[in-house]
Amino acid sequence: MVQHEEHSALGVNGASEEPGPPAEAAPSPKAEPEHKTREVSIEESSESRPGWGTAYFDRQRRLLLFAPGFNQVIRLDICGNDTLLLGRFDPETGLTPDVDLTAFDAVAKGVSRQHARLDVGNHALYITDLGSTNSTYLNRVRLAPFQPRIVRDGDELSLGSLRLQVFFTRLPD
Repeated sequence: MVQHEEHSALGVNGASEEPGPPAEAAPSPKAEPEHKTREVSIEESSESRPGWGTAYFDRQRRLLLFAPGFNQVIRLDICGNDTLLLGRFDPETGLTPDVDLTAFDAVAKGVSRQHARLDVGNHALYITDLGSTNSTYLNRVRLAPFQPRIVRDGDELSLGSLRLQVFFTRLPD
């Protein structure tokens, strides 16, 4: 992120505190403006944008969801299921989704009871928003309801304002 700061050389009375060099003449209209680009290191640029991890996901993989604000990891073996429902406990019906996010302050963060669905198919993992009230985001891009999107290793999911980092690991043989 580039920060711009403005400094004033005027004192309390509005007078200049120190005499500075004379102002430069304005460039002629024919002169090309000088554009300088700030150099960015690889480490700095990787913090500001998501990396593109693998999209390959098969039955030998385990899904990890990391909730940064809570420093907790949800470990999911999807071997027996092709579909997992993400949401929060419904006290009216007593129904609990496959991945219950209630412990992550789900109500306050806007997670719906049946918020989104994870599906495994064609060696990939998909996320689908189920028409939730507060939307589902993949890498900070709002998903259209009922339109599956591929999830990659390292992606960020947001259900309402609950952020989850996605990681794929391999199950032991």
